Amino acid sequence: MARFIDAERYKSISEGYLDKLYNILMKEGGTDQTYPKTGVQSIVDSIVTSIGERADIKTGERVTDISLSDGGAEVSTEKDSYTSQFVIYSSFASELPKLVKELPAEYSQKISGIKRINSMTLWLGLKKKVFMEQGSEIWADSKPYSWVVPTSNYDPSLAPKGKQLVGFAFLPPGDFNVEAEKKKALDMIYSTEPEIEENVEFVHVQRLVPEKAVWTIGAEFADVKPPVERLYLVGTDTEKRSMGVTRASYSVLRMLSHLEKDKFI
Repeated sequence: MARFIDAERYKSISEGYLDKLYNILMKEGGTDQTYPKTGVQSIVDSIVTSIGERADIKTGERVTDISLSDGGAEVSTEKDSYTSQFVIYSSFASELPKLVKELPAEYSQKISGIKRINSMTLWLGLKKKVFMEQGSEIWADSKPYSWVVPTSNYDPSLAPKGKQLVGFAFLPPGDFNVEAEKKKALDMIYSTEPEIEENVEFVHVQRLVPEKAVWTIGAEFADVKPPVERLYLVGTDTEKRSMGVTRASYSVLRMLSHLEKDKFI
């Protein structure tokens, strides 16, 4: 909570916690937030474009084994195998012990217990603008509570002219039934903001893991440099600073510093 309050940009005379908290509660949504133009896919497109012809990108090959030695590294998939000087792993750290036999037993046990966050987002396409402010909203008194983001207010190209795309994010129970949670969420949305129901043109359900590690007291995290040579990790289960994309970005920066230290770059 302290991190959330400290992020408040609306300054007051005293700049104390109570003043910042007042601004959070009284202002119209999270106006200090942004959203990538043309959607999150634009980030992926930028990365792929920047790589260009310097690398051969392989997709649709499930990794079955990662072998590490003094001479190099080898990644085996269901279709082929690839050798390199080192490996950067960005999937779930908790799954790493199944792929890397060289990991120490104590470390494998530690990262196997990393807990993930499950979430469900309902994307609603509305016939007209219902949410006028650019900032997001937190419906803390609703059941279930929700984080509401009028996405097309940040980027109008994400919805036809005069219409609106809105995302409602929820934290359902661990192994949840998507259809049951969808109905519960829609009932809550329509009862909280009745105008929405008569203006819905489409509903899209997205189930995802927004953070690969739960940040709570006693929670386990991996690190960008596991206790084996030639292997590096990135992602939100390897870094505790910030959240989401920013948290993942911090892990990449630390990973690059390790690569430089190990003279790979």
